[in-house]
Amino acid sequence: MKNFLKNKVTIASILIMVISSVLYHNNSFYHFFYTKINPPISEFVGKNILYGINRLVHRVDIIGKSKEFSNPLKEKDFIDLKIDKKEVKFLKKLLNNRPVKKKWVNVNLVINNIKTPAKLKYHGSSEAQYNGGKYSYTIEIENGHQDISFFKRFKLIKGEEADPTLISINQLANSMGLISAYGEMKILRINGEEVGDYYYVEDIKNNFLTREFNIDYYSIISQISDWSRKEFINGYGHNSDQDLKVIHIENKLDTLHPFALYRYQKMCKYINENNVDSLKEMIDIQYMAKYLTVACIFNDVHFMTGDNLKFLYDFKKSKFYPIFRAESGGLPIDVDFSVNYVNFDKFLFYSKGESYSNSQTAKFFKILLSDNDLRNRRNNELFKFVKSKDSLIKVINNIYDNNHIVMLHSGRSRRAFNFQKMQQIKILETTLDLANQYLNYSHIYSTYDVFTKDFEILSDAFSSIKIIKNDSVIASQLNGISLKNNLEFNYSYKKFKIKNFSEDDFIFINNVSSDTIKDHIFFNYMNSSFTIDSSLLK
Repeated sequence: MKNFLKNKVTIASILIMVISSVLYHNNSFYHFFYTKINPPISEFVGKNILYGINRLVHRVDIIGKSKEFSNPLKEKDFIDLKIDKKEVKFLKKLLNNRPVKKKWVNVNLVINNIKTPAKLKYHGSSEAQYNGGKYSYTIEIENGHQDISFFKRFKLIKGEEADPTLISINQLANSMGLISAYGEMKILRINGEEVGDYYYVEDIKNNFLTREFNIDYYSIISQISDWSRKEFINGYGHNSDQDLKVIHIENKLDTLHPFALYRYQKMCKYINENNVDSLKEMIDIQYMAKYLTVACIFNDVHFMTGDNLKFLYDFKKSKFYPIFRAESGGLPIDVDFSVNYVNFDKFLFYSKGESYSNSQTAKFFKILLSDNDLRNRRNNELFKFVKSKDSLIKVINNIYDNNHIVMLHSGRSRRAFNFQKMQQIKILETTLDLANQYLNYSHIYSTYDVFTKDFEILSDAFSSIKIIKNDSVIASQLNGISLKNNLEFNYSYKKFKIKNFSEDDFIFINNVSSDTIKDHIFFNYMNSSFTIDSSLLK
């Protein structure tokens, strides 16, 4: 009887292990657990359950251990810090404060067994940056001790808060000329002890801006990041009711900052007045078109909101440039939202829920999208990605491959690492497929008044349309669907005087795809004269 029960327990245990393994490696179930089951359970118990499961699986992952053994870390994969005991003690003391005080301490960056003097402080405002006994840092090498192996000033963001998904987005943004820094994954050692995996990335300061963008005279506008404010208590996170007020901007010691604040005050005035023409004079329109393009294809408004959003004011150009710094690998389009291309311009702003969509800073981006010129430019940039989707996915895979060895030694499961990549690619495929439908949608509705010779037309299309009649362009860029400041549709009807009218004389071209529109073109005829030919009544 004992052997029978023992066998049943053994068989049941094996079945449970097999079923658990199958479910764990099933993409659909893993995604369901990740999005639906893990969040409420983790919130209830106060710990990330899936994170713990992944770590447990990592420990028994024989294949992963084999790959880890056959792909050892090299010295270039490490960052070594030496911190004196008194400085370690001081850093621990700072952790007793909320919010954590960010004060510099002296450290040494060890490069080729040579100590390089530097200073270090904590990085991050959210509580997640200070959980688990692992912390993020900002490090700056002291003047006169620069080494070409490292950036003069950089951040080490713990791997739990950053991974290759961020690298791929920020690298893409940087390649398009956006003010964005990207780096690589490293293993941090402090006083000879491995702390774990970190995202090593240059800080967007003087050296970076001068070298990469030829920006010398600038000021950074950023919101006060005090998470004890009432908005945070009410669950609004990064948002504040004061985000469009200069009184809510962090003080900077540089002498140019007061002038930048005055310009910011003017920009906020234009935002609140919905004055898009004046607002456009304070920004680089093509830059903003690219910024909004990259943001929407990865569908994450998080870094564009409240105290996450940072503006650089370039005094030479007299323009504001929002800094692009993705903090996640992207967000799936909310299944509760109407998932179709008709709502394409809204997806980004609802990616983090109502509070983000209704934020003060969201007004800035929505007003810009309501401008036909800027949105047309955004659409052109968007179409480039639609056409190059496969090559873009290849770039993402290459970035993962370049960081693969460090991630093998990160202590997290290969399953979690691969899932992040799969999820990011799926997000990209979804947004680009919707973008393709959005950009190519077009219906042409028109009426010709045979009495007045008025030709009224609506190009029911999200892309601008060119109209050609008998080889002559009568409208080079017609936007039938415009957007209001809240991104609701605003239809624009256009009238032309056409004396000799024939449907065959007209050609309609999608300006974004350059395709000739051949289907869904509708003509009708109206007679607005006061008299009716009596012969027509017989």
